[in-house]
Amino acid sequence: SGLADFVPLAYFANSYILVSTDEGLTLFDQHAAHERIMYEQFCARQKAKQLTQQKLLVPVLIECSADEAVWMNTAGPFLTSLGFEIEKWSGGTFAIHACPPELKQQTLSSLVRDFMQESALETPREKIMPDRMLKSLACKAAVKFGMPLTTLEQQNLLRDLQKTPNN
Repeated sequence: SGLADFVPLAYFANSYILVSTDEGLTLFDQHAAHERIMYEQFCARQKAKQLTQQKLLVPVLIECSADEAVWMNTAGPFLTSLGFEIEKWSGGTFAIHACPPELKQQTLSSLVRDFMQESALETPREKIMPDRMLKSLACKAAVKFGMPLTTLEQQNLLRDLQKTPNN
């Protein structure tokens, strides 16, 4: 039987979903499961060049150093392919006008900074690490550990996980 047939038996610490399978009991970490689903969706969307974005009422501004501005200019086309709309505003300031709809506006600045910091580990600094950025994006978009889910949301998560490639 597939995960779609599973009914959550128990829900622990607003984070773990217990289901019965043919092999016995299985415990799913809701964040890890949702992160995997989001990662595969972002990869498929990016590969198919399906731009999905949410326009922001008020742009999110990011002040960048000279090195960070080089990275932003280099990463711009890739970020656009993920659903971001970012423009150079003035000096070292960039404005985010749109983002993938799964992201919350309050996390955008920290997400872009995380992208920059992860790229800083690479040489040269302006190198873009698409897979690493997609994983970070999926992590930020996924439900969090301790975030309560209704039984229906748990069932939908398990159903979506079953449809996810390479699960």
